[in-house]
Amino acid sequence: MSLPGLFLVERLGRRPLLLWGAGIMFVGQIVTGAVSKAYPNDKVAGDVLIAFTCLFIAAFASTWGPGCWVVCGESFPLRLSARCVTVATGANWMFNLIIAFAAPQIQQRIGTGITFIWAGALAIT
Repeated sequence: MSLPGLFLVERLGRRPLLLWGAGIMFVGQIVTGAVSKAYPNDKVAGDVLIAFTCLFIAAFASTWGPGCWVVCGESFPLRLSARCVTVATGANWMFNLIIAFAAPQIQQRIGTGITFIWAGALAIT
């Protein structure tokens, strides 16, 4: 799904692409959280969870995945671009590391409600 995202960045524009992607990912997280809370051991619910998880992944891979790097590369003045993109990349990996360690701890305490936290973060965008 990343390849279509590269073409969509130019066709739709940066902001609309990121907003649409955030909206679709938001829906994926809300549905995943609601279904997993309401029907924790249902087979059909499991299929719905798989479908909306795939929707979330496809939306991310075709919008935020490539789109944020395009925006990052174009946001800074040319003379500072290399340094700024380096700092942005480092910050991205640092926050990925923090989330990778924090998410299991949060999920252990609140269970599948963590999807509502991710949906809230998407709503803020």
